[in-house]
Amino acid sequence: MYFAEDFARLLGLNTFLLIPSTWPADLITWVTIYFNGVNLPPAVIDLYEGILGLNLGWTFILLSFYSLLVLAMAFLTPDRIFSFEAGARTETVTTVGKENVILRGIRRIAPGSQGVLVVIMLKDFGRKAQNTSRVVYGIFLSILIPVMVSSSSGLGELDPLLILVFTSFLVNMMLGAIGGAAFGGVGFLESKDHLWIFKSAPRGVSKFMTARIIDGFLFAIPIALLPVVILTVILSFPIAHFVIMFLYAYVVLCCTILIGIGITSINPAYEDTKSSAFHQNMGATVALTMFSIIFGFYLEFQTFVLLDNIILSMIVAILPILIIGPSILAFGASRISRIES
Repeated sequence: MYFAEDFARLLGLNTFLLIPSTWPADLITWVTIYFNGVNLPPAVIDLYEGILGLNLGWTFILLSFYSLLVLAMAFLTPDRIFSFEAGARTETVTTVGKENVILRGIRRIAPGSQGVLVVIMLKDFGRKAQNTSRVVYGIFLSILIPVMVSSSSGLGELDPLLILVFTSFLVNMMLGAIGGAAFGGVGFLESKDHLWIFKSAPRGVSKFMTARIIDGFLFAIPIALLPVVILTVILSFPIAHFVIMFLYAYVVLCCTILIGIGITSINPAYEDTKSSAFHQNMGATVALTMFSIIFGFYLEFQTFVLLDNIILSMIVAILPILIIGPSILAFGASRISRIES
């Protein structure tokens, strides 16, 4: 409602012609233009073609090809995505390819049990489609929202440092919310038997928690880096602003991960997305993260008004989540070590 004009201008870019979700809308528009009973003159139709970018024929061809492609994928992939426990005869053996360069590098850097745990955690998180979809969605929103706001009237006339602060706040809001949803409810214990195995091993729980943290921090690098790089190019930020915004986003995202791991340790979700504990943990993580970021932005604004120092204000802004994240994690680590297995 508040950014309707800017949003319409953004969606008018030719880049959005590559997004399949726009083709049905264009097709409906063309059908309305040709079959409205008004008999529009050719000049008006040419004008609409310049606006929509693709004519009726190309829109229909692209939409038909995309629909057939999705239908073909639907027939080819169900046996790989879904599995039904209908007995031993229905079980299949899945062959996994070789590990990538990053996983092999982790095994070389940490050849012991800690490295094995980190690799297992990376595989467990990265191979779940719901985790990947949340991360991709969060990255997209963390790019789209700042671009929309920055293109609004008046913002470009502000001081570049203020634009950096406001853009960083929007990026952290999006990444914090999606980071909380991606890491907050993820159950890293399959059952109490799983917990018993770790508690039986020497320093098993601490090694397990450490591996989970390293796993989250590694995933946070591309999640924070990608939107910052794209926004730096779109908004023409200097290198110094790129570094500040990346560090800001990475620290916030890492603290969000600590909050998620800590809350999941306090209230383990053994059944992952099917359990009520999953939704409780995810909601609590997102709520705490949003509170920390918004309260930090309030402190940042007050600090800037009092001291007129942008850098100090941005440091103050991350203090709430920098305190809450490790505190929740510490409490969760002590709680999970006391859970009866």
